[in-house]
Formats: sequence, C-alpha cells, structure tokens
Amino acid sequence: MWSDSFYPYVSGVTRSLAETRESLKGLGHEVLIFAPGYPGALPEEDVFRFPSVPAPTNPGFYLALPFAPGLGRYLNRRRPDVVHIHSPFTAGRMGIRVAKKLDLPLVFTYHTMYALYTHYSPVAGNLLKNTVASYTVAVANRADLVIAPSTAVREYLAGLGVKKPVEVLPSGIKLQDFADRDSEYLRRNGIVPPGRPVVLTAGRLAREKNLDVLLEAFAATKVKDAVLVLAGDGPIRRNLESKAQALGIQDRVFFLGKVPPSVMPDVYASGDVFLFTSMTETQGLVIAEAKAAGLPVVAVGALGVTDAVKHEEDGFLLPNDVLAIASALDLLLSDPERRRRMSSRARENAKAFSMDRIARELLEIYERLVAGRPL
Repeated sequence: MWSDSFYPYVSGVTRSLAETRESLKGLGHEVLIFAPGYPGALPEEDVFRFPSVPAPTNPGFYLALPFAPGLGRYLNRRRPDVVHIHSPFTAGRMGIRVAKKLDLPLVFTYHTMYALYTHYSPVAGNLLKNTVASYTVAVANRADLVIAPSTAVREYLAGLGVKKPVEVLPSGIKLQDFADRDSEYLRRNGIVPPGRPVVLTAGRLAREKNLDVLLEAFAATKVKDAVLVLAGDGPIRRNLESKAQALGIQDRVFFLGKVPPSVMPDVYASGDVFLFTSMTETQGLVIAEAKAAGLPVVAVGALGVTDAVKHEEDGFLLPNDVLAIASALDLLLSDPERRRRMSSRARENAKAFSMDRIARELLEIYERLVAGRPL
C-alpha cells in the first residue's frame, strides 16, 4: 500500500490505512506500507519511509521526495503480490512504476476529491482544479481496478472519464472500539460543564470543512444550554476561535485540539448529536464512527456523506443552510425520545462499515486480480 500520508500524521486516509493493515494481517496476510518519513516516526519492519520535506502550506504534513534508496532491495526481499496506491501523487506514482516493473495488479483507492483541495497549493490555487482532476483520472485509468469510497465518488469518476472498473468500498471501522465507552468522559474530565447537551464534530479544522457554517448554525440554535465540542486541529483554528467570539458563543464552544485515536471513542460517547458540515467528503469516516458510538447525525447532504446517513432514520441530510441545520439540531436536542430512537438506528446502521466485512471484501478483490479472474 502506497500513500502520501501515514502516521504520525492523522487523517481519514491514515486511519483507514492503519485499520485495513491490521485487519488484513489478522486474516493471515502481509501488508507493506510505503509512505513519507516523519520526524519521530519509529521504524517498522513493514513500513518503508521515503525521504520527505515539510509541506509549505499544510503544517504537520510531509511531502515524499521522488526517490527511495534501498527500495529495490526491500521489494526483492518482501516480494509483494498486489500494489494498492492510496494517492495519485508522489508515493502513488512510485507504486505505479513498481506495479509495471514487477508486472503486478494495480489498485487505486480514490480517497479524496483532490481537485477540491487545490487551495493548499502555494501557487495558482483554484486554477489547478481542472489540471488536478484530469491528472487523477489519468492515474485511475492506469489501474486495473479503482475503489471509490461511496456511490457519489463512483458517479463523479464516471463523469470525469474513468474507464476502468470502479467498485464502491468504504473505509471500515472497528465497531468493537465504540462499544461500552465512557459517556461522561468530557464532563468527568472537566472539558465541558456537567448536565449540558453536547453537540460534537470531529476532523481537521480546515477551510474545506465548511466550519463557518457549522459555527453559525450552532449559534442559531434555540437550545442555548447546549455546548459545541470540536475534536481536531488544523490551520484555521484561530480563525474559528475568533468567529466563535464574534458570534457570542465562545463560552459554549470547546476546542479539543488533536485527540489520540484511542481516546476518540470516549469523546464520541460523550456527545448527544454529531454535527458535520463538510461538503468535500468522499465518505465521512467520522460519521461512521459517531454512529457506531450511538450519535444521531446532522449533516450537509453533499457527496459521500449521502451514503453515510439515512435521512430521518439515523440523522438528517440537509442543504448547506444555517437555519435548516440549526432547526435539525433543535429538533434532536429538545426531543430525547427521538434522539434515543435515532441513536439506536445509528448503532445498527454503522454495521455496514464493519472493518471485518470491508477487509474481507477487499481481500476478495485482491484475490480476483491475482488470479486474473474477470472484474
């Protein structure tokens, strides 16, 4: 598996890689990760690190350099059967070259709507969108099979001109990690006041997450004793803190910063409602995690989020409208019985994202490719 990000950097992609690796190893297979080097990353026998440099516009992210001393010897020693790239950029390109050189099946997971992230480029910005979209389509068309994490991404790829087979397979989560967790974690640790309803969101604090709308919607709710907790960090945190102050809700908004993955299940369990306003998500992995913890979801119904939430069953899918989002929050926060009912459905529906099931489906894809069976 080849990726332009991996631990200690935390993102949906890195979590997906780590969970998939663990599950496939549990099924008796070897998984090698090829990823950029990070300061403080401990050496692992099954992780090959490329030389890297800090990204100029994304603090904490490192860019792999397009050379890898010792890579040939490492591959000769480990002898992989399948190349699975998780990025179309530097690491992914190296994976493509390796697949071609060793005549191995090539899988590409299209994790991210890459063209929507061109604002991280130090030059050109939005002018890069068409170029990036065309480039990623070209990468997809070099693969034997493309994995889309949602039906929305599959349709998006078809519209862009991807001709190779595309299968929908979301990233999985370990459901057992979210069972019987500490529902008082945030209150017991003095992070939020006791006895207050908790609206939770999780993810990077970044421009593409549409967090201005999230704060405005929370400010517009009628349940004024509710608090908002943001789990995660990112480049616009200070801007959001200023925004909360300007909206007059700074005393009800709590920024947790980076939260260790081992602690996040307790953070989810401490919430009452999960709020998600991103419009660029290919699937919304944090939504699946929140549902596994029993949180009904209020989300903007965009792209892959539409696969993750069953409208009016385990949450609400809404337009990107402050008042509509605030109204749904009020409905859940003021109606404990509805909240309990939707919480039960959320736990049940989260089973569709079981890592055990996803890993077995991925393994079937690999086996078909290695055996040369029709896709």
